[in-house]
Amino acid sequence: MFQLRKLVLRGAGVMDATETFEPGGNILAGESDTGKSYLLHCVDYVFGADELRKRIPEAEGYSDLFVELGKV
Repeated sequence: MFQLRKLVLRGAGVMDATETFEPGGNILAGESDTGKSYLLHCVDYVFGADELRKRIPEAEGYSDLFVELGKV
């Protein structure tokens, strides 16, 4: 079994956007239009979706998506 530990968006000329996940349950909370759904679409894409179905203007500079997985 594995656990998603980190998700990183990277692109030329922009700072990395990183979300870190702790062991156990994690809660995504925030104002509307702050990227919560986009983050879930990124995870879906990493785990096999044919395409990244949601695009947001804030992510335009990013071209690569990385994940860190760890054993539970």
